[in-house]
Amino acid sequence: MSGVIQFQVLRRIRRGSTSVSSLAEVSGTGLPSVSKVVDTLVKRGLVVRSQDPSDRRKVPLALTPQGQKVMQDIFDEAETWLAARFDKLNREQRAAFMQGLDAMNLSFDDQVVPQ
Repeated sequence: MSGVIQFQVLRRIRRGSTSVSSLAEVSGTGLPSVSKVVDTLVKRGLVVRSQDPSDRRKVPLALTPQGQKVMQDIFDEAETWLAARFDKLNREQRAAFMQGLDAMNLSFDDQVVPQ
């Protein structure tokens, strides 16, 4: 099972997709595939299933403290990597880059961004 797929599931849980069915819906993946990934993440101690007291059929998902740490470590590493690249740019290049990001952001404003 791909680490990328596991990361995407962790990221979606972190952003609020709290059930296997909602994860399958936002990813366009079948329930059995998502359930298998979630099972793996539960076994690794990164995700926990709980019981909804008002509806026993619902099984909310959440990141464990270890899962939260893994995600934070990934984002910290990515931020460090990006910062090292941006440090190579001079002030004008950074400004041009930010203008490009602003333009790109405008072009995506009407798009639904997957979680």
